[in-house]
Amino acid sequence: LEGERLYEQSIRYHHPICVMVLDIDRFKDINDQFGHAAGDQVLVQVADLLRSTVRKVDIAARFGGDEFIVLLPESTSEIGVVLAERLQECLDANHFDLGGASIQISFSFGIASCHPGEGHMPSLDELVREADLKLYEAKHEGRNQIRQIAF
Repeated sequence: LEGERLYEQSIRYHHPICVMVLDIDRFKDINDQFGHAAGDQVLVQVADLLRSTVRKVDIAARFGGDEFIVLLPESTSEIGVVLAERLQECLDANHFDLGGASIQISFSFGIASCHPGEGHMPSLDELVREADLKLYEAKHEGRNQIRQIAF
């Protein structure tokens, strides 16, 4: 609901908007090796990392399973890439503690953005779908990567 409101504002005022979908690479391996409780712990830590990294005006939420979505108002895909790189740096610098074991995780990112008034104007659902397609492209091409598209 809030995302739709921000998207409509973007259109009305001709401001860019960006959607980022991110997925924990090889999350199933974490659940298989350490158990689902440990996997849940990783999800909580990732949510905390997102909250501490995104701006107050951004919306970050769990998108299902081990995927998260971030809506970045007033942002181009280049700004989305900067945020994705910042998140990768945070992950590289931090390990996740799982009951005595310390693991490192990585993300794959898909980013889609548009700037109203410049060419095709996708709906918010289309932006999310395109970001998700870019995420799968990043996973297919080796994981721990960022793929983007701009309209």
